[in-house]
Amino acid sequence: MAKFLLCVWPFTGHIYPNIAVACSLRTRGHDVAFYTGDMARHVIEKENFICFPFDQLAQRISSIVGTLKGNEKKRADSLGLYECLRRHYSPSNDQGTFARIGKSEVMFRDWLLGTLPQQVMDILTIQAEWKPDVIVCDPFMWGPILILQETHHIPVAVFSYFAACLLSRPDAPPFGLGLPPPRNWSTRLIARLASKAKNIFNMNIRRDAERLRQFYGLSPLSTSIIDFAVRMPLYIVASVPEFDYCWENFPSSVHYVGPCLWDKVSNRTVPGWISWLSRDLPTIYVTEGTANVRAPVLLRTAYKALANMPVQVIMTTGRRKDFRELKLEFSAPNIRIEEWVSHSELFPKIDVAILHGGSGTVLSALKEKLPMIVVPMWWDQMENARRIEYIGAGLCLPLSRLTSERLRAAVKRILEDSAFRQKASWLSRIFATYGGEVSAARLLENLSSEENIG
Repeated sequence: MAKFLLCVWPFTGHIYPNIAVACSLRTRGHDVAFYTGDMARHVIEKENFICFPFDQLAQRISSIVGTLKGNEKKRADSLGLYECLRRHYSPSNDQGTFARIGKSEVMFRDWLLGTLPQQVMDILTIQAEWKPDVIVCDPFMWGPILILQETHHIPVAVFSYFAACLLSRPDAPPFGLGLPPPRNWSTRLIARLASKAKNIFNMNIRRDAERLRQFYGLSPLSTSIIDFAVRMPLYIVASVPEFDYCWENFPSSVHYVGPCLWDKVSNRTVPGWISWLSRDLPTIYVTEGTANVRAPVLLRTAYKALANMPVQVIMTTGRRKDFRELKLEFSAPNIRIEEWVSHSELFPKIDVAILHGGSGTVLSALKEKLPMIVVPMWWDQMENARRIEYIGAGLCLPLSRLTSERLRAAVKRILEDSAFRQKASWLSRIFATYGGEVSAARLLENLSSEENIG
């Protein structure tokens, strides 16, 4: 049996898909450990997995966001550190496209690339102690991808938990801008211009990455860091090509496996109120996800739009956000507000989902055949919203056009038109043919066997 080290940033949307894969690997008889931050430690250890903490990495992050004072370096890793990190790099709701791109460039350079030496030091310490056979890597944990795969000959598999593949491709615009697929002359022109702009954006980051690789005695890059990851022996995508503009000619290392979903903490009791939801009224679910640190614009607008409609509404704020932050002006008897609810428990009861477009929530909703209204805020949310609308499984309502009247009209449209649910059901059936975390575990198992034989 093999030992797998899962290196992942400690945010819910990153951690939960990795736990799904970890559970499947353990079922197949393998040993699994995580290398992640303190924010995720509790849930990982509750599932009886080893959790190696960020050490040098946490200290570096603390320096970046300015949470360390004087000699306070003994306990750098903490839950609050990652809240500070998210706030440090999250754009505000009113920032334009170029401001958001600039924010992303700073995040890539200072956080993802700027912490690379500390990632390498931490992982090498774990390697000496635990001796993993394979490193399974977050696509934005760049130390293993850019350095360790070559310097220490550790097999690295990338596990991309996003609903769409991050890699560049000729038949789609660059990832992260939410542009339409190039299907006519105008969209092809937009895609080409966006690709050129993205190359300029990547230039400084790539230059910094090459300096780091030179320090470790490695050759320059011939592509962006995102695309360099495809050179790892295995690149797993937790989605399906049918959701991803039907990409066919992807590199041989890339494998779509379908959604890898997990949201059930062991020994957790299902809330009784879920079984009490009436089937006589449509049920609407509203969320901004677990990672939103901006003003809760979507939740406030949805509350105003859906109050006293002939529907029942479940809204979740996220575990680290007080519902009082919504600053609601009145009480609506048809709306229930919770911090967090398990999607696998709630979604079978839901008729329409209104959400921000995060990959985990989108994939969970589609698996349960849920049509949705997506109000994307940035990056993968914009890509997911574009694909959902393109497929016909829901509607995209840009944040700049979000009003209670438009949201109410969108809800009515989806409730009245069964075509949206039919498209969501079509994707759900396709998901079921891919295997999800079971397929991911099988691919990783094969990789470990190949490396051991070699």
